[in-house]
Amino acid sequence: MELSTIISFIGILISISISSITLWLTHFRGPDITLLKIPEFKVNDENLHQNIETHLRQGYIFKWVELEPSTFVFANHGGKSGTITNLDLHFVPHESFASFYESFHRDFSLGKPIDMVRPPLVTIKEGDNQYIEVKSTIYMIDWKDKALAEVLDPNLKLDDIITKALEKSKEKFEEFRNFLEKSQELGRVSCTITLTKGRLSTGIKTEKLLENEPVTINCDKAISSLRNCVHRWESLGSTKVHLLNKMKGDLQNVLRQLKASQKACADRVNEKNIGGSKLQVEAWKRLNDVRDSDDRKIRWFLLRSREGFEQKLTKLYERIAKYNDLIQQAILLGNLRREKDFRLINTEREGLQSEIKNIVEELSELHSK
Repeated sequence: MELSTIISFIGILISISISSITLWLTHFRGPDITLLKIPEFKVNDENLHQNIETHLRQGYIFKWVELEPSTFVFANHGGKSGTITNLDLHFVPHESFASFYESFHRDFSLGKPIDMVRPPLVTIKEGDNQYIEVKSTIYMIDWKDKALAEVLDPNLKLDDIITKALEKSKEKFEEFRNFLEKSQELGRVSCTITLTKGRLSTGIKTEKLLENEPVTINCDKAISSLRNCVHRWESLGSTKVHLLNKMKGDLQNVLRQLKASQKACADRVNEKNIGGSKLQVEAWKRLNDVRDSDDRKIRWFLLRSREGFEQKLTKLYERIAKYNDLIQQAILLGNLRREKDFRLINTEREGLQSEIKNIVEELSELHSK
């Protein structure tokens, strides 16, 4: 074979190789999104300091810790555009912080104000980069409520219960301050990412982006504020008010609404007033709309401190619901309503009036406890 032919053949092979590589890089190679730098997670000392001081002035203890914004910088080294469909951050508290921890919340931003609760859908062109800013907040338990739930005792006077709760919550508060002074981290953050990946065919994949990154603590200003909180604990009078409101707030609303119902039941229901004769049950619904077990213990304590009263009140509202149903059925009848419909409503109304009167008397006694 002649040398020129060999050289020509080699040239063709090189050309084919270059074309193949070019084709691979430009068409067949899929998106390749990578994290350029692991972000930092650290407590914002100035923000925590201001948070504590603001709540101190209002007589309350703060409930959350904000982290400084964490920046995730991504680059697409692939040959096609790729999309990040989800960033999922997970926080595990330090074992000494676990008893204070309640939940972890994060907001996302693409350089605009941080107001996106859900991760943004981000498409990154080949050779381009994009950053996502994440602002995280760690919410803590309300240790006043926690302490109150632990010391509820029907044999004690309400003032004694609240005094014990404040003493216990102060101990918990000092424990938290000691933790911040001695510890270097609140916990660890891990993150998974869901994004488009692939070569000849592009699919959606979820993979670990980072794991067990520390949330660091450097909170000299905040710790100083916490020390002041302990010194001024007894002067935080509204902490007692807060606990009293927890105990009596919903009960007071139910009492107020039942008194209004008692007054409404004094008037006979007829054609003129049937449209507005239903009795209100919103306060009762709010009292029952409590998911947290500690919160429920607190808000139901007085009702349950008198044996059998909770059952009485529940049966009363079941009866009110049936009474409201009778009125609704009569309203739906419209022109077909008869005198017997009003007789049925008013018979039930008279019975309710007497029952509400008895419940209001007992509820008033509990409220003044």
